[in-house]
Amino acid sequence: MERVARRVSGLLLCLLWWAGCVEPGESSFTGELGTVRAREGASRQGSVLAGRHHTLVLRTDGTVWAWGGNTFGQLGNNSTRPNPMPSRVWRLSSIRAIGVGEQHSLALGVDGTVWSWGWNNNGQLGDGTTTSRSVPARIPNLTNVVAIAAGFTHSMVLKSDGTVWAWGLNATGQLGDGTTVRKLSPVQVQGLPGAVAIAAGNVHSLALTADGRLWTWGGNTDGQLGTDNQTPRSLPGSLASLTGMVSGLSGGGSHSMVLKTDGTVWVWGKNDDGQLGQGNTTASLVPVQVPGLTGVAAVVGGGQHSVALRADGTVWAWGSNIRAQLGDGTQTARLSPFQVPGLTGVLGVSAGGGQHSVAVKASGEVWTWGSNSDGQCGDGTYLMKPGAHAGARAAGARGGVRGGGLLAGRQGGRHRVGMGEQHPGPARRRDECVASVAGAGASRVRALVTVPEHRLRQAAVRVADAMRSTTTPPHGNRDLVSWGTGRRRRGCRRSRCRG
Repeated sequence: MERVARRVSGLLLCLLWWAGCVEPGESSFTGELGTVRAREGASRQGSVLAGRHHTLVLRTDGTVWAWGGNTFGQLGNNSTRPNPMPSRVWRLSSIRAIGVGEQHSLALGVDGTVWSWGWNNNGQLGDGTTTSRSVPARIPNLTNVVAIAAGFTHSMVLKSDGTVWAWGLNATGQLGDGTTVRKLSPVQVQGLPGAVAIAAGNVHSLALTADGRLWTWGGNTDGQLGTDNQTPRSLPGSLASLTGMVSGLSGGGSHSMVLKTDGTVWVWGKNDDGQLGQGNTTASLVPVQVPGLTGVAAVVGGGQHSVALRADGTVWAWGSNIRAQLGDGTQTARLSPFQVPGLTGVLGVSAGGGQHSVAVKASGEVWTWGSNSDGQCGDGTYLMKPGAHAGARAAGARGGVRGGGLLAGRQGGRHRVGMGEQHPGPARRRDECVASVAGAGASRVRALVTVPEHRLRQAAVRVADAMRSTTTPPHGNRDLVSWGTGRRRRGCRRSRCRG
């Protein structure tokens, strides 16, 4: 009888939550993850992106959700506290694309406007100041934008007229305006005819033009410009050595990657961790093909590792593995691509500038793995995730966000995290409640909300303060799972407040 009562009370809390009892900046899930074209160039990329310490998710209802590190407000929730559970980014609606830098974030509205928030020490937010901001604000005088990209501390946009604009740090010429002076507001990249795609690395930038040529500019200490030298340049230059049609591009930490229309992957730049996938640690100053990797649909360069998504839905990774960001359950670097175990049916991938990785499955599940010192894996813990993991969900749920084994998880944490016991989301004792809501468009989401048992004893008016939500899937009729809380109550035992 007591258990029945708990389930009834749980259902009441669930219904209240879906009715709108949410904190400022949050909303109930009624849609799906977005499937926009990301800066890596693949058509199914972009619904999830990994920054250094944080992760962003875009839903097809136009809202943005974030979790992880928040030192400079990069989660956009009017706070600077880390959050290991997803929460909605304030002020944003009708968003079509997202961008993630070192510790700042970008969003592109369907109306062609751009919003920014987070770290702003070098003007990477583009608002004319160097003041960091924990709530998104529209970048003034920037319209007709169709694509965005974020580097370490610089940002870029592509306009509908084919021009590229950039702002932020410019010490190595990564803004492409012919100078090395930082810009606090957008300036046009010079000498770049008819761009159709853009990407940003730590201190270098890339663009693809309509004639199929690839252009690079900025820092070149490690050969990341692909020019067969190590000389930086503050104006774009095309790579004559790269032949064949390019369909996707990505800027890693100090290496670059492109995907050709034939499904092959080409790389150049730094390789001290094997991030070029050549079976060695020798840098390359010109583009070279990644051997044995074909049929690729998307590529992403992380800080010191690389990730590729094949057309068959499998994920392949190589490079540094110091924080288990390759997802093989070890911390051993890989000099050549290998298939990430346990992941199939994947639609999109992202590699953090630090040391975590993210994948979106066809089932609608978001998987993360690697560094989790700031909660960037989104599973409610701060434990490193050595492999893709399907934790923190109610039994039998097929969709939603998953965290923490291959653990659902672009750069790593601030301090070394040792492998410890993995806690897949909430405590094992919990109650569940089920509700059905109409999804975006013609789709329908069956929402399965998991609430830790002790929370059900709290007053219904506190439900919004007691729960954090996760995100919904990218395609079709899928399930939604949410669990746990974003904070621990005073006087609550750790074993009962987990998740």
